[in-house]
Amino acid sequence: MIMKLLASLSILLLTFNSFIVQAQNELTIYFETDVYELNKAQKKEIDNWANQNKLSENISVRGFADHTGSDHYNQLLAKKRAEAVAQYLQQAFKIKISADSIIGEGEILKGALAENRKVIISNIKAQQKQAQNIKKVDFTKIKVGDKLQLSELIFEGGRRYLLPKSKPALDSITKILLKHKNYHFEIQGHVCCTKPTEKDGVDHDTGIRNLSVMRALQICKYFIEKGIDKNRMTYKGMGGSFPLGGSFEKNRRVEIEITKID
Repeated sequence: MIMKLLASLSILLLTFNSFIVQAQNELTIYFETDVYELNKAQKKEIDNWANQNKLSENISVRGFADHTGSDHYNQLLAKKRAEAVAQYLQQAFKIKISADSIIGEGEILKGALAENRKVIISNIKAQQKQAQNIKKVDFTKIKVGDKLQLSELIFEGGRRYLLPKSKPALDSITKILLKHKNYHFEIQGHVCCTKPTEKDGVDHDTGIRNLSVMRALQICKYFIEKGIDKNRMTYKGMGGSFPLGGSFEKNRRVEIEITKID
């Protein structure tokens, strides 16, 4: 009897006035069933969180729904929740959130229903040391520790695989690395959307939380297939620790760090 009462109280805490959970650079807002508009209590919590965390121009807003109702309905509801929160942030704090950073993620199939009706706001801090575009870099000036950006390689969300449109760019990058054989490097995989407590993203194909590692390994295997000496390369997953800001697509990426020059 006591256990049932505690369980009921737990659900009430989540659903009453759309209970809100805060993290250092992230805020999660829970909604009632079929609701996407913000109430006064939610707006107040957003105000408190935003005033405690200096907002950057790199804000992402992700909306979710539970799995009751159709897929189409839940996708629209998740998007409306994200848009409502983004609109309030932009009006209240005079910031601009790019359209591709306002995402309706759709329904969540696992977990309690009340925990899945939510919006997650992330205040992304841009990576301090920006990588140079590998296609524009002067290799005569490259030194150990420099990072090279493979900006045209775009991964599928939640997966290790590149989008087909990235194939020409990958071939071009491979040719550059084949030409400069005296450079050794580490391939570093990144993901876009992790909580501060999560070390990596989940690979949707395996269910394992090692997505950034698998993205780096996928590129490493391709380089080896195309003739790049495997002894020149290592690979590593960086998780979501070094976001660039902007769109999720931009942060689903790999970079190269020079580790040795012969």
